[in-house]
Amino acid sequence: MDEQFVKGLFGKYGGIPRYIFSSDDSWNEELECALQAAKIDDIRDSLGGPELVSESSHKLLQYQVRENYSGCTVKLASEYVEKRLIEKFYQENRQEMLNFIKESQDKPMIAFIRGRFFENVAHRFLRSFGKFSYRSVDSKEVMEIEIKIERKMFFDVLEEIKLTEGIYYQPKHKNFPAIDSLCVVDSKIFLFQMTVSLDHPVLHSALEDTVAILQSDKKFSVCLVFVVPEDKFHQFSK
Repeated sequence: MDEQFVKGLFGKYGGIPRYIFSSDDSWNEELECALQAAKIDDIRDSLGGPELVSESSHKLLQYQVRENYSGCTVKLASEYVEKRLIEKFYQENRQEMLNFIKESQDKPMIAFIRGRFFENVAHRFLRSFGKFSYRSVDSKEVMEIEIKIERKMFFDVLEEIKLTEGIYYQPKHKNFPAIDSLCVVDSKIFLFQMTVSLDHPVLHSALEDTVAILQSDKKFSVCLVFVVPEDKFHQFSK
């Protein structure tokens, strides 16, 4: 089989052999039906174990056993499934999606999905005109900043960027090192890292490289910003 074809199926279905080694993508119709029928309640049901999940949801959700076999986590089957479900849930009932992010804060089994949902919603909110609360990780004092975004730009490498206020810059790939997005506000570069965890280590070498590239002309100062859910806002520290 063609390697690129198999890679494409892997990105669509995840690592299920009978799907990714199908010579003609014959499972597409079933996947589309599962995506169209999906509800956030399917993810809630997954907390009770695979036997409580509907048959169609098994194409969208996968259980991953922890290394010490002490339990498992639930993940979305693939990047394709993730993108489709997030768009569907956000467009159909944004408030229900926000409620899910809030109510799942103490459910480690679905923490990965919560993180993916939160990151997507955070990007959407930051790209809109709005005022946001922020504080230093060394202080309890809460301040407010207004971010005005006129358009977004996706990039492969930082060298593509010509820093301009009003543009929200976002990497094309989720595994981009050091940052999840950035923008310029009042001659300051805000580097955003989204997280739902209080334990979020920084890749220092990658961050230093990022700052060096963006500050090449010395016009801007730089600020690293951790974007967190409301339940983590006052607790987050170094």
